[in-house]
Amino acid sequence: MEGITAAASIIAIVQISEEVGKLCGTYIRGVRHAQKEIERLQTKALALHAVLKRLENEPHTSIDGKVIKSCCDELSSIKERLQPRKKQVAMKRFGLRALKWPFTSKEVDLQVQALEQYLALFSTSLQLDIFSKITDAEQKRLLDTLAYVGDALFNSYENDRKHRMCLKNTRIQILQEIMDWVADSSSHAIFWLKGLAGSGKSTIAATVASGLRAKFMPLATYFFRRGHGDLAHARKLIPTLVRQLSQCSASYQQQVLSAVEDEPGLGQSASLRDQYEKLLIRPLRRMAPLPVNHDPLCIVMDALDECDEQHDLRTLLRLLAGTDDIPTLRLKILVTSRPELLIRHGFERMSTIFHRDLALQDVPRAVVNTDIMTFLKHELKEVQYDFQLPADWPTPDDMNTLSRKAGGLFIFAATSCRYIGGSPHAKPQERLRQVCASVATNKLMTNELDQMYTIVLQNSIKGSYTEEEREAAGASFGYVVGCMILLFDPLPVAELFRLLQDPHIDSKEELEGVLRTLHAVIDIPRDTGCPVQILHLSFHDYLLGSNRCLDQLFRIDEKKTHRILAGNCLRLLKSTLYRNMCGLPSPGTLQEEVDPLTVKKTLPPGVEYACRRWVEHALQGESVVADNDDVYEFLQRHFLHWLECMSLMGRISEAIVAMISLAAMTELDHGVSQLDLWDVQTGNCQSHLKPSIADLLMENISPDGNLVSQLTNDGTLMLWDIARQEYRFTIEPGPNSVSTTTEFSSDGQSLALGFRNGDLWLLNTQKGNQQHRLNGHSAEIEDLTFSPDNKLMVSIAKDEPTRVWDIRTGSQLVTKQVLAVKAAFSPDSKLLALVADKTVYVWDIVLSECRFEREFGYHYYDKFAPLNFSPDGKLLALPGPEVSTIQLVDALTGSWRSTFNGVCHAFLSDSEMLATGLGGAKGYRICLWNVQSQECVSVLGSHQYRAHAIRFSPDGRYLALGDRGGIVRLWDLQKAGSLPGPEVESNNSLGRIEVSFLPNGALVASTHSGKVRIYDSDTGKCRFEYKGHSVSLSPDGFTVVSMSNDVIRLLDTEIGYERCFQGGQLPVISPDGQQAAFVSKDDSIHIWDIQDSTSLFIFKGHSQEISSLIFSPNGKLLASHSKRDKNVRLWNTGTGNSVFTFPSYIPKGSISEDSISEDSISEDNISEDNISEDNISEDSISDDLGVIMAFAPSSELLVIACSKRPQLWDVLAGCHRFEFNGFVRAHDIDNIVFSPDSRFVAFVTYTSGHEVLLWDLNIGQHVLTISCSSWISRAEFVAGIDALFVDGQAHKIGSRELSRAQIAHHSRHISDLQMDESCNWITKSSEKVLWLPPERRGFRYAVWRNKIAIFSYSGRLTLLTFEGEPDAQGRDHEKADDSN
Repeated sequence: MEGITAAASIIAIVQISEEVGKLCGTYIRGVRHAQKEIERLQTKALALHAVLKRLENEPHTSIDGKVIKSCCDELSSIKERLQPRKKQVAMKRFGLRALKWPFTSKEVDLQVQALEQYLALFSTSLQLDIFSKITDAEQKRLLDTLAYVGDALFNSYENDRKHRMCLKNTRIQILQEIMDWVADSSSHAIFWLKGLAGSGKSTIAATVASGLRAKFMPLATYFFRRGHGDLAHARKLIPTLVRQLSQCSASYQQQVLSAVEDEPGLGQSASLRDQYEKLLIRPLRRMAPLPVNHDPLCIVMDALDECDEQHDLRTLLRLLAGTDDIPTLRLKILVTSRPELLIRHGFERMSTIFHRDLALQDVPRAVVNTDIMTFLKHELKEVQYDFQLPADWPTPDDMNTLSRKAGGLFIFAATSCRYIGGSPHAKPQERLRQVCASVATNKLMTNELDQMYTIVLQNSIKGSYTEEEREAAGASFGYVVGCMILLFDPLPVAELFRLLQDPHIDSKEELEGVLRTLHAVIDIPRDTGCPVQILHLSFHDYLLGSNRCLDQLFRIDEKKTHRILAGNCLRLLKSTLYRNMCGLPSPGTLQEEVDPLTVKKTLPPGVEYACRRWVEHALQGESVVADNDDVYEFLQRHFLHWLECMSLMGRISEAIVAMISLAAMTELDHGVSQLDLWDVQTGNCQSHLKPSIADLLMENISPDGNLVSQLTNDGTLMLWDIARQEYRFTIEPGPNSVSTTTEFSSDGQSLALGFRNGDLWLLNTQKGNQQHRLNGHSAEIEDLTFSPDNKLMVSIAKDEPTRVWDIRTGSQLVTKQVLAVKAAFSPDSKLLALVADKTVYVWDIVLSECRFEREFGYHYYDKFAPLNFSPDGKLLALPGPEVSTIQLVDALTGSWRSTFNGVCHAFLSDSEMLATGLGGAKGYRICLWNVQSQECVSVLGSHQYRAHAIRFSPDGRYLALGDRGGIVRLWDLQKAGSLPGPEVESNNSLGRIEVSFLPNGALVASTHSGKVRIYDSDTGKCRFEYKGHSVSLSPDGFTVVSMSNDVIRLLDTEIGYERCFQGGQLPVISPDGQQAAFVSKDDSIHIWDIQDSTSLFIFKGHSQEISSLIFSPNGKLLASHSKRDKNVRLWNTGTGNSVFTFPSYIPKGSISEDSISEDSISEDNISEDNISEDNISEDSISDDLGVIMAFAPSSELLVIACSKRPQLWDVLAGCHRFEFNGFVRAHDIDNIVFSPDSRFVAFVTYTSGHEVLLWDLNIGQHVLTISCSSWISRAEFVAGIDALFVDGQAHKIGSRELSRAQIAHHSRHISDLQMDESCNWITKSSEKVLWLPPERRGFRYAVWRNKIAIFSYSGRLTLLTFEGEPDAQGRDHEKADDSN
């Protein structure tokens, strides 16, 4: 057995142990005595066989070979003795019992003991092997958590194609110097190799890395590359280096694994500083010191200057400089880069004993020229051979000229050789003469390289072109090459063609042909799946440098090209994206469950690039996002499709960052969403008003200063009472009625609300009810203006005639056939000014005639431009004849009076002074003008941003400015200088800011915000913050009821109208949606008319702690329950009277079954004295005494579930019908449901499992129990079918059988929307359909058919309506429409 390997020996033992087991079985059947000994030996042999069978599959077993041989010998000996003899076989043929057990009991004991020892050894080895496998898998899993960029390695496919090794006999001195530095344990820890672009740094770095790898030295490399995704960032630098070093050193790997196990996110999301310290340096410090003769751990970082993130670059250099013990860690770091300022300063901070540097430009020019000459000879020799040129080509003079022109830059030599070699149809001799004869046109250090690039570009369009064709070819070059060099990730030709869609290029083959004319500077791989890219970054710098690329035809406008790329990305996405592109089985499919090959096939590289990079291109192009532009249209149609694709690619975090960047590019010209009240005497902010729904589109302040109307971007109107610091009412948008503009009447008693569909409402600001609905417009209302006397209102709709209304009667007085964009009344309400196109019309309201028409200098499109009367009504301010001017005309005749410079203005109350905002080289200022003399009497301040709003205080003492940079300034005109102005915008989100004064002199500033919060101006403490905690839907599904901080909100889900009630709880809505009931703080019950917002009745009768309210289905009765007095009271909602009082718990025999008169409305019939608490034992009633009540659809029966036995009451007769027996505790009832005909009642309970108990009220008996395996969400009856639907499943309750067609037909009316147990998903038919972000989650929700209302933990109310939506293939899917 000595020549047999361990694996072969194990196989032999497996066979022998199996044979021993079989032989023992033969003896068991043939031998009557020694049965126990035989079974013991057989059991051990078979157990050993089973273990060894598993070990047979372990190729690297840890068992000693001697042990295996010993076990094999032992089993072979046993087998030998168990083999039947010839004599025994012969006897067996004659049917004689011939077998004899060959072992004594003592021998069996010894054999079993030996086999047990082997069994223990082999079992332990098997467990160790399994544990080793598990450990290896766990280690691999932990290492896989380290972010890794494979293309960053020096020998990656991309780098192998890009960076060639140094030719033999070139760079000898530099390479030897670096290798000696690595080998010297006492030398510097960091070696910085610096040089100009194209001087060969990357080639040297690749050659050094290859040499170190050839010597099997521990090595990690990272080659940066600008504009190539992860290669252009340092966010994955450290994890990539650490993974490489871990493969080279087992002790270092163990320390890294320990660090990752302690902090699982260290290799993915941790900061660069944490990754450097905890992943790279700390493991090196903790591992055992390397012997002096041990190879150091080597790191090569190439092209550090091509790291796009300046912050990361600065951080990395500071970390290197701050790690004093790098030399003792036996770590050698080679860094190559250009000598840029940031990097140079970083290395200058390091100690000279800590690092050394070598500048390639300091290498003797003779040495560099010799290396370049060697390179040129090698490359041009290949050209000579390929084109079969004369042996004396090129001449020594030509070689010397090329070497001289290279100026020490290898990139010049490489580019010129590629250009001269050219395509198979090139003429190398002519091209060589062209390069040698070229003359540099600039005086930069790169002049010869720039001239080389110019020759390459000019040759690409060389031929018989007309000047027009040459310009077209140049434009095509600028489009194709400009876009290609600015891509953040390179793309293959086919994907580049898909993305660019150049109108001059018809196919990807033609695009490839265009690029091949630039083969000297662009790498076009033969593999069509590989990306096309420039050969050297210096070509990128040349094309973008106005002082380097002097030919206008080829110079690239960087920002313009980025904008073009952003547009191309959006165009591609618009034509590609649709819902569920990967054909997932359900919306709840997780990203990790999707086959990556499916994603890759569905989202090819071009589409993936467009998804990831369109925002970055827009950002680099300094694009501005505005309404109705390409970005707006894309987000409106494809935002969710784009998010779906980003999620499928595992890049949802990038999408979040992209949205944040996009928000910074948004033009917020009228983004008003915070109201700050300022005390003009002290300059202190009095309070902040922040709406909770969305950024504000506009705000208006009532003339009396008491009210603020806020209109958000989603069409929500909120009316804020400044004095009481609370909302009076809110109107949210409905599907067909999104509000677009608001305006207060002059007395503040009315508020006009215009809608997108042309509707026009006049609301009472005290109650929020509608005074008039003004019909006439059919297009979006754009502007509203009240007359100062509160009698008239002008409405302006898009592309429609202007209308004048009598607001007292709601009638239309006149229609002006003028497509106005703005209107203004004179202070006495007698004149009306309208502006249309570039003409102003002034009408006499009393005489109903036009006083005059006057044209001004430019089209009136800016609604912020001037149109207003002076306070005395004599002058009218209009846009001036030139941009940034204001002209004053006579309000009666239209004759010109004066012109002032400025972009916005304000009149002083006496009309004698005018303030305008000016701009100039010294910044923006405010100028005060004397209207009569037209002289500037004072200039205020010098600010950075253009003025947007200027206002005088009512007493004329103060002047306030709100600018477009979000800053408010306040001047005291009686003193010199400006009061401290609040900088209410500090997030660099530029946007206009509104300012205005209240009659009491307080200053109101409007800007951007979030939720509602009011502060005490003296203490700075928060007085009020909006947070919600309950939500429900009305029986008809048209009203959402929510409660927050004793504020009840009723939201109409169709038109978005909202009403608020202060100081209430337990809100319920009547079935017809006309009444609301709630409990006040004094335990009285209030009934309100929802439409009029008026109180109808106040019910008092319970002692305390009202715990439940419920309307009857016909709305005529309201049932209320009190925990304290343990009674249920019925109230008549029409008269306000108490009808009956029922006890919530009835001991048997405590009440008469006699009927109570139906027309009795007094409580004497069932007095509280008739029900003594002595009759109710304490142990029979829960401490909580909560109650569930349910009316029958007929409104004639009421079930009250409290304590042990639910009770059925006849509410017409006022009598007790019977009690429902069989419940452990009535408090375990979760819901009570009646059938439509009031015959059956179902109790959803969780007493013992999850059950539904069905009772037949006609016979008063329990008839059916439905058991479920999980929590029951809903139990519902449907009219027309004898079935009870429990969580969508139909259960027969009658004698008739149910067909599938019946169930399918009637189940359409059953809502199958619900929240899953985690509250993270909305499910439909138990299938996940919508994931909720954390701020939208909450365990309180209500469902009505296709609607679900959710009150989140943060207090946000979300109403979702699910509708069908066809995808690109015409299939219907569920769509969630979000109104919140």
